[in-house]
Amino acid sequence: MTPDRAKIARLRRIERLRGIEHRVKIGEAAQAEAALYGAGALAERTARLAASYAGRANAQDGAALALLHRFAAGLEALHAGARAGAAATRERADAANRDAAVAEKRAEVVAMLASSCATALARRDSQRAHAELARKLKDSPRQIAARES
Repeated sequence: MTPDRAKIARLRRIERLRGIEHRVKIGEAAQAEAALYGAGALAERTARLAASYAGRANAQDGAALALLHRFAAGLEALHAGARAGAAATRERADAANRDAAVAEKRAEVVAMLASSCATALARRDSQRAHAELARKLKDSPRQIAARES
């Protein structure tokens, strides 16, 4: 195998690896987006619950009111945690999307490089074949027979 053909074969292998890397990164980004959706839904539900209990004032006595207040405060703390979790999940999803974009660019660069190398090699082989054909057509039958024997 000529060095040029070996280079193209190596580039094609790298191209396949970059394609696999890109597909893996796309899968990770999809998982991160799904987690973000779930975290956002959880934050929304806890916000609704906290708002619902914070507005209640139907306690029978002071102890029930204190219990209701502690419960609403606990729900608010859960909501704050869910918001923080959603923000962290958003950061992970954004990072996963950036990684997927980088992997896509890397795959595109290797594919373009492999394609341009293959095109250059094909062009050079074609020029050599044309030169050889022109030389053969220019030679006399006796010169061709002498060269082939």
